[in-house]
Amino acid sequence: MGACASRGYHPALEKPKSSSKGARTSSFAKPKDLSFTYENRIVSTTVGKSTAIDDLHSFLLSEFGIDESTHVVSGVLVTVTGPLMPFFMLPYLHPNTEDNPYRIILAPIKEFAINNWGCAPDEQEQADATFEWSQVEELMRASGDSDQNLYDSPSSSLLASRIFELLRRYGYIRLHLPSSSPIPEIVQAATTSVHRYFAKPEDEKRKKFLGFNQQKFVGFSHAKGSARQFIQLRTTRRKITNTDKVVPVFDVELTQAYLALQSIAYQLFKLMCHPGLTSQTHLSPELYSSHVDAPCSSLESFNECESVPSNQFVGTNVFRIYQYLRDGLKKGSDSDSSPSPGFMGAATTVHSDMGLLTVSPHSNLPGLTVLKHSDASRWVNVEMKPGSSCVDGSDLEKNYIFVFAGETMAQLTKGYLLAPLHFVDERTPTVPRFSMPFFLRARQKAVLPAVEGFCGAMTVEHFMTKVLHQWKQVWGEKPTTDF
Repeated sequence: MGACASRGYHPALEKPKSSSKGARTSSFAKPKDLSFTYENRIVSTTVGKSTAIDDLHSFLLSEFGIDESTHVVSGVLVTVTGPLMPFFMLPYLHPNTEDNPYRIILAPIKEFAINNWGCAPDEQEQADATFEWSQVEELMRASGDSDQNLYDSPSSSLLASRIFELLRRYGYIRLHLPSSSPIPEIVQAATTSVHRYFAKPEDEKRKKFLGFNQQKFVGFSHAKGSARQFIQLRTTRRKITNTDKVVPVFDVELTQAYLALQSIAYQLFKLMCHPGLTSQTHLSPELYSSHVDAPCSSLESFNECESVPSNQFVGTNVFRIYQYLRDGLKKGSDSDSSPSPGFMGAATTVHSDMGLLTVSPHSNLPGLTVLKHSDASRWVNVEMKPGSSCVDGSDLEKNYIFVFAGETMAQLTKGYLLAPLHFVDERTPTVPRFSMPFFLRARQKAVLPAVEGFCGAMTVEHFMTKVLHQWKQVWGEKPTTDF
């Protein structure tokens, strides 16, 4: 790889320029060395406190010979396995070197709208990102319990290829459930159950769903002053508590939702492990096991599940039921001083999930906002209808489930898939938004392969607690990750 270095304070970066790009005007809090790559060339420079993002952007366009009338530098690929981040978030990344340069991503200037914090997808994108779940159900029925029959079917490789194509292009899949699917009713029943629960006084909620064991957390969680609270269910063989507290019994509606979403996640992962795609995806049938968690009508039965076999890759799944509820304005308050919807006033920080796959049913209110994955050109509120300005949920279609990859999947596929950055942008104060993502995760002692130019082989536990957590901690002066 050739290098084109410009180390030091470059004249193009000396004087801040006025900007018309809005979201790209932030400056660097501290001086740092940065290296970037594009088309086998490397450019390195040092930025200082007076350096604005727009100045760095203009400098890179010039150095790499990119026509500024047609394209913008929309993002950077942080490592071989991601994540893909918007260019304006560079002030929150750590310095790097020419041995590990940030790869820049370009977007057509006519499509660039990164300062629109949650536009609805256009009709073409929504149609293209939609995947008919009935196709998978029919394939699984025809294959029976035989993995060989499944992978021998010509349609299985086509469906698996389509899943990868959508995750790589958009960062998410919009699964369309058939009209006969019971899942929308299961999700609605779980939503009704948690709505009653979250409406209770704080001490009563904690009394019913006490939180146990921080490493294998189960129960209720609500940080003081936060607009977000949740209940977490999971299976684990570890001892939950050393106290005499009563172990909570979860409502049957929640465990039914857990099992329904778990089934979808397992079937998707099984299909993605298609042997015909292994050379590209680095996934193989050996990673999939037909072992499914035992029925979980209570926390006790979670702990009575059979031990996860040592050769099983999947094994520490998590199910969360969130409520996002932002207080309304108090009498006499200035509306201009309250957090506005969008990136800066969002209910969650910008983050990527750390597991294999996230399977999340359509919420009662729009809000799931994902960075467009192919070119980081805009944030898309994937739950909104094209052209919709409705934010009360009255026009939402409930028979959809959203799927995206996590950081472990990015590592496992050696960057073939990336974990998309996303956040929750709830725009209706005083009205609760409910979501219930299921996180398919790998067994802690399972081994992830080495990724050339990034890291060697390691256990999932080491990747999550050391590599991934440490990497995300250096994102900057304010929290930008959420586990």
